[in-house]
Amino acid sequence: MPDHQIELNDPAYYLSEPKRQIGCSLATAGDFDGAVADLIAHGISQSDLRALHGQPGADIIDILGEHHGLIANIRRIFPTINNHVMENMGNVDQVLKAGGYALLAPAAEYEDAKAIADLLRGHNAANIFYFGKRRMWRFN
Repeated sequence: MPDHQIELNDPAYYLSEPKRQIGCSLATAGDFDGAVADLIAHGISQSDLRALHGQPGADIIDILGEHHGLIANIRRIFPTINNHVMENMGNVDQVLKAGGYALLAPAAEYEDAKAIADLLRGHNAANIFYFGKRRMWRFN
């Protein structure tokens, strides 16, 4: 049993501005628990972490952007969202629908995001992306 308790599928994942956040997908509960524990050890507050799981999580991401999900919010902020970001989010959607997890953590600057991406890779994270101040980066 992990030491942390992250609420899954919290409506707070509907970030109106995902700026300065890094996200990823994790296929297993063990990878998710390990990543959360390492993020907390890295100094990120547990209360700042957002997590999705399973079909309810996929519904929140709303990959088609038809409702008020994450993609709809991203499209409002970044109307010219490019194909590799949509591909990444589609991959996250598939992981969620297969019973996996999506995790979002704060990263103030690009260098912070790079360090967090390295930490997440140690837990088999995929689809790692960073919403910077003015643009998005993909770390895989």
